[in-house]
Amino acid sequence: MKDPIVEEVRKAGEELAKKSNYNLKRMLQSLRDSEKKSGAKVITVSKKTKKGSIPTSEEWLYKDKKVLKSVKLGLKQAAKGKVTKLNLNEL
Repeated sequence: MKDPIVEEVRKAGEELAKKSNYNLKRMLQSLRDSEKKSGAKVITVSKKTKKGSIPTSEEWLYKDKKVLKSVKLGLKQAAKGKVTKLNLNEL
């Protein structure tokens, strides 16, 4: 089963790549230009974290080490296919 969100992200990435003639520097510049045009406030995380720019709405995650560790673990588990279907109606 295909995840519609993943498909949308892949489609957007492919469109950006085509638009940039598959040139990574052009792709990055295009993303930076879009970020500036969006008007969204972004912050730069210290070089120590090596994460680059993140939206201020996600800054809390990097400040809470316990939550960040949990999220990273969850992402690693998901990448390995260790996922469980969740029925949101049961929450």
